[in-house]
Amino acid sequence: MFSCKYFCPEIFVNLKKYSGNLTHLRIIIKSQTIVRFSKVMSVMSNLKYLYIESPREEYTLFTEQMIDQLAHSLPFSLITLSCNLSITQELLKVFLSGCFVHLNTLELFNVQEPDKKISLLIRDYCNKMSSLKTLKLSRSLLEKFTNIKKKGPYRIIGSTPDWFQEPI
Repeated sequence: MFSCKYFCPEIFVNLKKYSGNLTHLRIIIKSQTIVRFSKVMSVMSNLKYLYIESPREEYTLFTEQMIDQLAHSLPFSLITLSCNLSITQELLKVFLSGCFVHLNTLELFNVQEPDKKISLLIRDYCNKMSSLKTLKLSRSLLEKFTNIKKKGPYRIIGSTPDWFQEPI
């Protein structure tokens, strides 16, 4: 497991060096580092669990190209993605459209200004990949799923980002 607060050049070197051995990764990225991080992600062939976060103010700085590159760089070995990126609903659509990883668990937090269409975006991803078993959502996102809870083959539960939970 590797965990770091920010993705700096030294972290980039170490991630690249040990990328084949990593199974769990927790990292905070910014718009300045997302492209570099995406390049490292594409060679992490054993990565199973990814927790990715960005500062709240970053949602105005991420572009469609950055988010699409990140989605396409996710390793196929990934089974759980906890996405606490501060992004808009439109960028989430770009991400889910570009993500071809068969996830068992998808956790979504911090999507800015979501509306009820977000449930359709996630349903489309689930129909495309047909592997999702658990969808964990922040309270604000869970509220948008009131009409779709019983329709998906996956269970939907309310959650908080892992880094913010109290230790057991």
